[in-house]
Amino acid sequence: MPNWHGTPDWEPGQLVTAADLNAQIRDNVGYLFARPIAAVTADENSDFTTTATDFVDIDAGFSVLLALEGSRARVHFHGVLFLQGSSAGTQRAFFDVAVDGVRQAGDDGICFVETVNNGVRHVSFTRLITGLTPGTHTFRPQWKCYASAGTPSVTMYAGAGTPQANVHPQFIVEEC
Repeated sequence: MPNWHGTPDWEPGQLVTAADLNAQIRDNVGYLFARPIAAVTADENSDFTTTATDFVDIDAGFSVLLALEGSRARVHFHGVLFLQGSSAGTQRAFFDVAVDGVRQAGDDGICFVETVNNGVRHVSFTRLITGLTPGTHTFRPQWKCYASAGTPSVTMYAGAGTPQANVHPQFIVEEC
């Protein structure tokens, strides 16, 4: 993959060589179209489920390992959930992303979805993560659940053949 070349300060009358043009035009355009990107799409034997009320990985195999040349990455996640509680009331599922084991948003995460007295919801988010060091990083989507009454439970449909819900969540990481 081409590397990004910083723009030099050109001088009046400077002879621009083929190597200069290759670095500034060919290589930089090549970098923009060939940045590192990786995705994982769930196609499992069973759907993902959690009753955790603290953030946990959605699934050990539902993660992305990506080698970055720069310091920023854009993550995107989407999936379909069934939220339920053991008693009537509000149920929520919260989402965050951990990079090398460190949660990025803190508090209650990047976003949440909510339903009352059980329901199906779609979740989707995009997040820019900055301050990374060049090198290989592990990105993992995480979740937790909440219920205003009773025990919370969240199921993410993961291509497991669930009738009328055989959908496939996806997690994407791209250097930007």
